[in-house]
Amino acid sequence: MKRIHIILLLVIPLNSCSQEFELTNPNVNELKSDLENRTTSVDVVYLYFARNYDSLAVKREVKHYDYEPRLVCGFSQDFQGGITYTIDQCDEAAGISTTIVLPKIEEDKVKRWVEQIYRAEITDLPNEWYPDKNIYGPVGEEAGCYYELKSGDNNWIIDIYCGC
Repeated sequence: MKRIHIILLLVIPLNSCSQEFELTNPNVNELKSDLENRTTSVDVVYLYFARNYDSLAVKREVKHYDYEPRLVCGFSQDFQGGITYTIDQCDEAAGISTTIVLPKIEEDKVKRWVEQIYRAEITDLPNEWYPDKNIYGPVGEEAGCYYELKSGDNNWIIDIYCGC
């Protein structure tokens, strides 16, 4: 009887601490509708995280445009679950660069998420996964948004670049 109690005491804490991170599926129609009805520009990825995960702190590393110091052109923000979102659009000629850090989950789940987030973007340009690469970009490698997946030991880094 004591043996069973000891085993239960050892197993229960292991199960309660080993929760796997779940990436919430984007509601493509809702995100797209929200983007179309906004009067100000917002990144669909940031909108997704703000809707689905609690922010752990205010925006940090905030950058402002040189020509308009009141306007924010870049920042980082941490969300629940170990998510970090960083955007930089301070150099107008360079396009928009976004980096997302997510806890490690199955690669196919991350790829599905990328495809769904891209479908929520207001664009008609088709994207595809490039053969033998972890890059999701415009068909024919034209101008548009590119999503590159990088696998770390404990996380995924998704670099997004949108521009010409």
